[in-house]
Amino acid sequence: SNNYFTLRPAGNPNNQSVSLRVYNVNGQEVYSTTGFSNKDYRFGERFIPGIYLVEFIQADQRRTFKLVKQ
Repeated sequence: SNNYFTLRPAGNPNNQSVSLRVYNVNGQEVYSTTGFSNKDYRFGERFIPGIYLVEFIQADQRRTFKLVKQ
């Protein structure tokens, strides 16, 4: 992305709680938020260009993935 990222939790109608954490390549947490699965999460406007690791937890599922800010 050149600007920001938008994360939309998997379709889950019962509004489960979610946790989102973003780390830079040095392992420092640069963003975190909590909320519910019925909303989109927009972040990264102020990130400097680089690679970021995202940890997303929804109910008993934990996903990690990589994002690149250009």
